[in-house]
Amino acid sequence: MCLNARSKVSAQIDIPAEIGKTPVGLISGAGAVWVVLLGGRDQGSGAFGRIDTGENVTWFKLKAPEIERAGLLHLAFDPPEARRGPGIWLLGSSIISKNVIDLMVRVDFNDSYTEVVHEEVAALPTQLCKAHRILPLQKSIFATELATSTAAQLMKEPGPAENNSTYEDPA
Repeated sequence: MCLNARSKVSAQIDIPAEIGKTPVGLISGAGAVWVVLLGGRDQGSGAFGRIDTGENVTWFKLKAPEIERAGLLHLAFDPPEARRGPGIWLLGSSIISKNVIDLMVRVDFNDSYTEVVHEEVAALPTQLCKAHRILPLQKSIFATELATSTAAQLMKEPGPAENNSTYEDPA
Protein backbone atom coordinates (compact mmCIF):
# COMPACT_ATOMS: atom_id res chain seq x y z
CA MET A 1 0.00 0.00 0.00
CA CYS A 2 1.30 3.43 -0.88
CA LEU A 3 0.01 6.68 0.67
CA ASN A 4 0.58 9.92 -1.23
CA ALA A 5 1.67 12.45 1.42
CA ARG A 6 0.19 15.42 -0.46
CA SER A 7 -3.15 14.07 -1.66
CA LYS A 8 -3.63 11.51 1.14
CA VAL A 9 -4.78 9.06 -1.56
CA SER A 10 -3.73 5.48 -1.04
CA ALA A 11 -3.13 2.80 -3.64
CA GLN A 12 -1.89 -0.76 -3.61
CA ILE A 13 1.31 -1.76 -5.33
CA ASP A 14 0.68 -4.90 -7.35
CA ILE A 15 3.09 -7.80 -7.37
CA PRO A 16 3.07 -9.59 -10.73
CA ALA A 17 2.25 -13.29 -10.26
CA GLU A 18 5.34 -14.31 -12.24
CA ILE A 19 7.55 -12.45 -9.73
CA GLY A 20 6.19 -14.00 -6.54
CA LYS A 21 3.98 -13.41 -3.54
CA THR A 22 3.93 -12.76 0.20
CA PRO A 23 5.76 -9.43 0.67
CA VAL A 24 7.76 -9.25 3.91
CA GLY A 25 10.99 -7.65 5.15
CA LEU A 26 10.37 -3.99 4.26
CA ILE A 27 13.27 -1.53 4.78
CA SER A 28 14.43 1.82 3.40
CA GLY A 29 17.85 2.68 2.03
CA ALA A 30 19.79 3.75 -1.05
CA GLY A 31 17.05 6.22 -2.02
CA ALA A 32 14.23 3.67 -2.07
CA VAL A 33 12.08 1.25 -0.12
CA TRP A 34 13.03 -2.42 -0.47
CA VAL A 35 10.90 -5.51 0.02
CA VAL A 36 11.52 -9.25 -0.20
CA LEU A 37 9.00 -11.89 -1.26
CA LEU A 38 8.73 -14.97 0.92
CA GLY A 39 6.88 -17.18 -1.56
CA GLY A 40 4.31 -19.92 -1.05
CA ARG A 41 3.88 -23.11 0.99
CA ASP A 42 6.34 -25.21 -0.98
CA GLN A 43 8.97 -22.82 -2.28
CA GLY A 44 10.18 -19.27 -2.39
CA SER A 45 10.44 -17.02 -5.40
CA GLY A 46 13.96 -15.64 -4.92
CA ALA A 47 12.52 -12.20 -5.62
CA PHE A 48 12.90 -8.77 -4.06
CA GLY A 49 11.96 -5.28 -5.14
CA ARG A 50 13.04 -1.65 -5.04
CA ILE A 51 10.32 1.02 -4.83
CA ASP A 52 11.62 4.47 -5.75
CA THR A 53 10.21 7.85 -4.70
CA GLY A 54 8.02 7.93 -7.82
CA GLU A 55 6.35 4.65 -6.70
CA ASN A 56 8.05 2.77 -9.55
CA VAL A 57 8.92 -0.82 -8.66
CA THR A 58 11.94 -2.63 -10.01
CA TRP A 59 11.78 -6.37 -9.34
CA PHE A 60 14.91 -8.48 -9.07
CA LYS A 61 15.12 -12.28 -9.09
CA LEU A 62 18.08 -14.24 -7.83
CA LYS A 63 19.79 -16.08 -10.68
CA ALA A 64 22.08 -18.73 -9.21
CA PRO A 65 20.39 -22.17 -9.36
CA GLU A 66 20.85 -22.84 -5.64
CA ILE A 67 19.05 -19.62 -4.66
CA GLU A 68 16.60 -18.87 -7.47
CA ARG A 69 13.75 -20.26 -5.32
CA ALA A 70 14.92 -18.83 -1.98
CA GLY A 71 12.17 -17.92 0.47
CA LEU A 72 13.37 -14.43 1.29
CA LEU A 73 12.25 -13.23 4.70
CA HIS A 74 14.50 -10.31 5.62
CA LEU A 75 17.01 -7.88 4.16
CA ALA A 76 19.54 -5.30 5.37
CA PHE A 77 22.14 -2.85 4.17
CA ASP A 78 25.75 -2.83 5.32
CA PRO A 79 26.67 -0.26 7.95
CA PRO A 80 28.57 2.70 6.44
CA GLU A 81 31.88 1.63 7.99
CA ALA A 82 31.79 -1.72 6.15
CA ARG A 83 32.61 0.00 2.81
CA ARG A 84 31.65 -2.96 0.63
CA GLY A 85 30.09 -0.89 -2.14
CA PRO A 86 26.50 -0.83 -3.40
CA GLY A 87 24.70 -3.94 -2.24
CA ILE A 88 22.17 -5.55 0.03
CA TRP A 89 22.00 -8.66 2.22
CA LEU A 90 19.06 -11.04 1.85
CA LEU A 91 18.03 -13.78 4.26
CA GLY A 92 16.41 -16.95 2.95
CA SER A 93 14.33 -18.90 5.44
CA SER A 94 12.77 -22.32 5.81
CA ILE A 95 9.98 -20.67 7.79
CA ILE A 96 7.58 -21.37 4.89
CA SER A 97 8.65 -24.87 3.94
CA LYS A 98 11.13 -27.64 4.70
CA ASN A 99 11.97 -27.50 0.96
CA VAL A 100 13.57 -24.05 1.30
CA ILE A 101 17.21 -23.48 2.28
CA ASP A 102 18.19 -21.21 5.18
CA LEU A 103 20.84 -18.90 3.73
CA MET A 104 22.40 -15.47 3.49
CA VAL A 105 22.86 -13.82 0.11
CA ARG A 106 24.96 -10.77 -0.67
CA VAL A 107 23.74 -9.01 -3.82
CA ASP A 108 26.08 -6.39 -5.31
CA PHE A 109 24.60 -3.67 -7.53
CA ASN A 110 25.84 -1.05 -9.93
CA ASP A 111 26.19 2.44 -8.42
CA SER A 112 22.55 3.38 -9.15
CA TYR A 113 21.10 0.16 -7.64
CA THR A 114 19.35 -0.65 -10.90
CA GLU A 115 21.32 -3.74 -11.96
CA VAL A 116 22.59 -6.76 -10.06
CA VAL A 117 26.27 -7.34 -10.84
CA HIS A 118 27.07 -10.22 -8.46
CA GLU A 119 25.41 -12.71 -6.09
CA GLU A 120 27.20 -14.53 -3.30
CA VAL A 121 25.51 -17.15 -1.14
CA ALA A 122 26.27 -18.90 2.15
CA ALA A 123 23.99 -21.63 3.48
CA LEU A 124 23.45 -21.44 7.22
CA PRO A 125 25.06 -24.34 9.07
CA THR A 126 21.78 -25.31 10.75
CA GLN A 127 19.20 -26.10 8.07
CA LEU A 128 15.47 -26.00 8.86
CA CYS A 129 16.35 -23.43 11.55
CA LYS A 130 13.71 -20.99 10.27
CA ALA A 131 16.17 -18.13 9.81
CA HIS A 132 14.48 -14.93 10.90
CA ARG A 133 16.58 -11.74 10.81
CA ILE A 134 19.91 -10.63 9.37
CA LEU A 135 22.32 -8.02 10.75
CA PRO A 136 25.43 -6.99 8.79
CA LEU A 137 28.27 -5.47 10.81
CA GLN A 138 31.62 -4.14 9.66
CA LYS A 139 33.40 -7.51 9.49
CA SER A 140 30.68 -10.10 10.02
CA ILE A 141 27.01 -10.84 9.46
CA PHE A 142 24.60 -12.38 11.95
CA ALA A 143 21.38 -14.29 11.29
CA THR A 144 18.95 -15.37 13.97
CA GLU A 145 17.52 -18.89 13.91
CA LEU A 146 14.03 -19.29 15.37
CA ALA A 147 13.95 -23.09 15.59
CA THR A 148 17.30 -23.33 17.40
CA SER A 149 17.15 -20.11 19.46
CA THR A 150 20.66 -19.24 18.26
CA ALA A 151 22.46 -16.80 16.02
CA ALA A 152 24.71 -17.81 13.13
CA GLN A 153 27.67 -15.60 12.26
CA LEU A 154 29.60 -15.32 9.00
CA MET A 155 33.00 -13.67 9.29
CA LYS A 156 34.94 -11.69 6.74
CA GLU A 157 37.80 -13.72 5.32
CA PRO A 158 41.19 -12.22 6.26
CA GLY A 159 42.84 -10.41 3.40
CA PRO A 160 44.83 -7.31 2.47
CA ALA A 161 41.93 -5.37 0.93
CA GLU A 162 39.82 -3.36 3.36
CA ASN A 163 36.72 -3.81 1.21
CA ASN A 164 37.16 -7.57 0.66
CA SER A 165 33.67 -9.00 0.15
CA THR A 166 34.42 -12.71 0.37
CA TYR A 167 32.74 -14.43 3.30
CA GLU A 168 32.92 -17.89 4.73
CA ASP A 169 31.22 -19.78 7.53
CA PRO A 170 33.64 -19.75 10.49
CA ALA A 171 32.42 -23.18 11.65
